[in-house]
Amino acid sequence: MQGLKTLREMEEEVRGIRNHCSSEERNVELRYSCYLRKGQLGRLKQDHEELGRLASTWAIELRFATLDQVNAAQAAGRQLALCN
Repeated sequence: MQGLKTLREMEEEVRGIRNHCSSEERNVELRYSCYLRKGQLGRLKQDHEELGRLASTWAIELRFATLDQVNAAQAAGRQLALCN
């Protein structure tokens, strides 16, 4: 029960990550293209897409999490934390 409560407390932070990734994906070419070497812009876009996808997966897992599903949500949260 405590694990599920802790995960739900993280929801606002994960929402912030998702918002950051989606806004960066829209703005990345405008802000960074003149500073990055060839290939770096593509890598930055891929990283934001992957991080956004992980945050979305985590949020979906959490939304439907029951005590039996907390382990799956925790695993997705750990993976997301490794990317951040």
